[in-house]
Amino acid sequence: MTQILLRKLLTAFSRIQLLLTALLLLLLIQLLLLSNLRRTKEMPLDESQAVFLSDSMKKVKITAIRQTTYPDLMEKYENPIEHTCDIKEGQQWIAIDGQCPERMCPSAWSSMQQFVESLAHGQGNFFDGWMKNPMSAMISCNDGFRPFSFYIEVVNE
Repeated sequence: MTQILLRKLLTAFSRIQLLLTALLLLLLIQLLLLSNLRRTKEMPLDESQAVFLSDSMKKVKITAIRQTTYPDLMEKYENPIEHTCDIKEGQQWIAIDGQCPERMCPSAWSSMQQFVESLAHGQGNFFDGWMKNPMSAMISCNDGFRPFSFYIEVVNE
């Protein structure tokens, strides 16, 4: 009787081992598929795809409108720094295909990137009529001591 019980247990363990192995293989396949999908998203576009993107996406103009400074906050909280952002009021950039323009402050770009990408894809009317021009937005950079306000708008060609 104990031999029969032992055989049944061994058979059950073998089946469990097979099931676990199969599950592990499925997980590995899913991970491989996901990593392959990520790699294909990161692959550079060929020329025909790049032309299609440029033709279908809108250009977005970014204009530095105004900078505000808070000397009291700088004095109270900021360590002295010699060099801050090089942006000047009135300075403009054109974002092509929703990409960060050259010489754009990285902190400013991180604040506006989602809006620029949305506008480049033809989306707008943020926050149900917030802006008079629905294909625009007014965004400030992340610098809490000397933030710049940027007007971003679709360029109609």
